[in-house]
Amino acid sequence: MLPTAKAVAVLAKLVVKVLEPVPIVVEVALVRLKTAEERLPKTREALKGYEKNFTATDHLYRAGFGNLLELEQARRQTLVARRTLADLEQEQVSAWVALYRAAGGGWQDPEGASPAIPVREDPRNPLTGQKAEDYKP
Repeated sequence: MLPTAKAVAVLAKLVVKVLEPVPIVVEVALVRLKTAEERLPKTREALKGYEKNFTATDHLYRAGFGNLLELEQARRQTLVARRTLADLEQEQVSAWVALYRAAGGGWQDPEGASPAIPVREDPRNPLTGQKAEDYKP
């Protein structure tokens, strides 16, 4: 779970105070983190609104009062809102990593450790069975 806004503010003050001579990279990372934190609640609220709109449009369509074009437009808007939220959450995590690195942090995987993200052994597309090198547009 990511830290709260209060914890971010305390950490920001501490980092700025302790690392004043550190290059502007820390400040940039803190600004990115703060802006992402500020935009997240509004983005989540917007997504809820788009989801409600899609649900209402779907009910209208199923009842025979809407058309397919309106339904698909509502679906597209909902998907765009979900993607926007995912992008913003990724931006927040990237800002935390940038701040950690700018403050001198780093990490190394222990010898022989398995990767955190599972690696797919089969190089074929699971839907088509086609290998990437065999793809011809």
